[in-house]
Amino acid sequence: MATYESNILTVKWLEQETCNVAIKKLTFMAKAFGYSINSPIATSSLSLNDFHQAYTIVADDFFANQVKYSLWSAATSFSQLTLHHDREAMNIPPPDVLGSYLATGNSIELGAGILQMLFFHVENAEYANYSRIGAFIGNGIG
Repeated sequence: MATYESNILTVKWLEQETCNVAIKKLTFMAKAFGYSINSPIATSSLSLNDFHQAYTIVADDFFANQVKYSLWSAATSFSQLTLHHDREAMNIPPPDVLGSYLATGNSIELGAGILQMLFFHVENAEYANYSRIGAFIGNGIG
């Protein structure tokens, strides 16, 4: 973000007032990288148990389980309608190779999947890492 800010300041075709607004927008941008802290921890049975506590499974009744899941999922979604919007909450599942910038919320999201080998590696040249990740973020805008 510091590099991006310094690049904004060096652009000659932007007026100073526009640069100031761009830097202000950059400062207030919500950033979510890796995985959501609001989701259960997938490697913790206690966390998963707490998250799914209201969802019970009936042995040998696939249809009943599907109905119960639909009801539980809807209730979970509706319960969040009254909550204040969390700009840092992630909408991207951790293993997905996705990135996006949401202009309406001035937020950027990068799932943990994009921060793995082939797309990102600490030993790659910076331009290779940033160009690969940038391609996914740019694709998520449209």
